[in-house]
Amino acid sequence: MPELRRYGRIWAALAHNSLRTQLSTVMASGGYLIGKLIRISFFMAYLLAIFDHLPSLKGYTVHQMVLFFMTFNLVDVAAQFLFRGLYGVKYLIEEGDFDKILTQPAHALFRISSMGVV
Repeated sequence: MPELRRYGRIWAALAHNSLRTQLSTVMASGGYLIGKLIRISFFMAYLLAIFDHLPSLKGYTVHQMVLFFMTFNLVDVAAQFLFRGLYGVKYLIEEGDFDKILTQPAHALFRISSMGVV
């Protein structure tokens, strides 16, 4: 249990630093939010355009399809939230920064996955 508490504190510190970096510029935080809203808007418009011409899609109504998309989107965002840092492993290895992570007392996989929390 103390190990879990220690990793919780490490994760909170990394998340705090990442959030401060993200909110430091209006362009970064506003661009992220606007991008997500545009993505959802385009998908909803696409779904509504399909259902204007069809009463159902393989037996699913428009409300069921929206629920499916929102559930998928929630799972996708949760996975990105937890494992976003894994995309940068190649860069860390090529630049030699992975050695620094290996010398830190936290598990390397935990440290890498927590790098881009927000």
